[in-house]
Amino acid sequence: LGVTSLSKDDSEIQDDMTTPLTKPFLQELYKQYQTLVLSNVLSYSEKCAFTEALFSLSRNLLKSDLQQQSAFLGELLQEVKLLLPEVEKAVASVEALVDYLGLKTHPGDPTYDRKQRSHLWYIVHSTLVILKRSAARNAVPSEEEGSVVSPDPLQCPSYQHVMPTIARVILPLIDTLYQLWSVKTKPLLSQYFQKLSDLHCLEKDGIMGRSQQHHSEHEREEIECLQINLNAIHDGCQQTISRAYTVYGCQHMQKIGFVEATVSAVFTHATEINSWRLKPLIRCFLLHLVNTCPEECWDGVLIPILTHTCHLIFTRLRDTWNIIAQRHPAVVTGEEKDLDCMGSGDTEVSQEVLEEQLVIALSREYAHLLEVVCIKRVSVSHSKGRHKQERSEAVVEEDMEDCSLVAAPPEEQPANRWSTYQTLTPLGVRLLEVNPLNELLFISAFGGLSWSDTQTATKCTNIAGLLLEKAPVDSFSAEVYTQLFSQVLIGLQKHGMHDNNRNELLHLALMIYQTTGRRCPDILNILSQLPGNTSDKVQAFNTLLEQQKPPSVKQKREKFKELLSGIIGKHIGEAFKRPPAAFDLPELAFKKKAKESREIVTDLASLFQDPTEV
Repeated sequence: LGVTSLSKDDSEIQDDMTTPLTKPFLQELYKQYQTLVLSNVLSYSEKCAFTEALFSLSRNLLKSDLQQQSAFLGELLQEVKLLLPEVEKAVASVEALVDYLGLKTHPGDPTYDRKQRSHLWYIVHSTLVILKRSAARNAVPSEEEGSVVSPDPLQCPSYQHVMPTIARVILPLIDTLYQLWSVKTKPLLSQYFQKLSDLHCLEKDGIMGRSQQHHSEHEREEIECLQINLNAIHDGCQQTISRAYTVYGCQHMQKIGFVEATVSAVFTHATEINSWRLKPLIRCFLLHLVNTCPEECWDGVLIPILTHTCHLIFTRLRDTWNIIAQRHPAVVTGEEKDLDCMGSGDTEVSQEVLEEQLVIALSREYAHLLEVVCIKRVSVSHSKGRHKQERSEAVVEEDMEDCSLVAAPPEEQPANRWSTYQTLTPLGVRLLEVNPLNELLFISAFGGLSWSDTQTATKCTNIAGLLLEKAPVDSFSAEVYTQLFSQVLIGLQKHGMHDNNRNELLHLALMIYQTTGRRCPDILNILSQLPGNTSDKVQAFNTLLEQQKPPSVKQKREKFKELLSGIIGKHIGEAFKRPPAAFDLPELAFKKKAKESREIVTDLASLFQDPTEV
């Protein structure tokens, strides 16, 4: 019942049962569960598994009787409701949470109790599993792909049991955890728990590529167990909030003011924690919300949350990458480390490498979020300079008969290379009309070009090119376009040694220059001040663009590449290439071997004659 059915849907659970499902059958199962609970043989994780399975069965057995489903769920959550008043007081402030978890004492102290954090875990994950099982039947597909709406959230059996828990415990718990992980809270902790906000040792070893030492539950330090539990509780809180929007409907959550409560709980103290702790905000909360929020709720639900998220994460990433650039000014790409610092001590170098890997991971997660928000793949994909179109055999035969669908030569192909294999999502089109989120999208996409991570720069190049194609020319001022052009040049300097990145960045820079460059004197000044450039060369390129017979796309790219050749990044071998210093070395004299004379044998019989007989 508990283990084999947890990973299955409600319909699969009913099909697997060999006996007919009846209400007395459900009551008998519940009595057996109560017997196990009273015997104190179940852990909190096992109780969550039983709660999920029994609630899923009740949804199948009591399909039309919503009141009885709600009453049965109330009986399942009796223990959770008994813990709510105590936990609600504990999450009201960071001081109360410190006292509740016993963080002012040592684990060896008699007053220290490990059950307190188990209560937090049990409440959060019990609420989460109920929402997962409620979504399977309560959510109804809408016309938009990937979106779901709730017919009537107030009629959902879990609403009156779950929403009070979210409002009283889960939302305050997120805010309190952020305060607990802040540097300001360290004076409240005992000496043993001073490193509570640090990265867990197993995650650190995985990032650094060290062999992970697997300890048993008893051998593991108490602070390590607490770190793992608090991280799991925080991730569960983020998933619970996201599921609540899906199950009970974004429209209803907007009416009851849940959006404002979410923003207040998630973003009030988010600036005080480490940057790597923001990854669950994207992975556990935002990605699911972006994929499920209906279009009519974008303005009231999704856009306010995205605005706070983009501003928070981009600001943290920008500041962190600036610190890394100042620390290693000679670093060219994200894969190359500054070797001059290796002698300053292994500990310091390891900490710097760890910080850089953590910010790279967050950068990639943020770039993935922007990709999900903005980009929608179409049937034509661009890979390694080739356009591959995914069609059925019938469509291909029609294309072969229609000469108008034959691919044009490279010189006649349109300059908009991104729109040929991907397009802007409807959400992305809407965000381009919203201030200040449209500026945040542009700054985030173009800002990622200058970060020392090739994978992030590749994703940001695609996003930036697509946004630039779809945005109106007069969307931003000349100063903004100058900043965007400067970010592309910095990206060329850091990632120009890779062929794919170089071609895409050159095309992106040419798009900006053709759009506003000739009308923006700052961009002309930047271009003329590049190494190897003069005002005459820039003017000659402008004259080429203004000819009556416009040049081909290939000619424009080659001429523009010559203007930017002085800043395009190179590999280490090319960047520090030295010319040969000696040209007049004497030639090496090789002694030729004398040719050996070979006697030609005409009598074949003599070859087989015994030499003693001669």
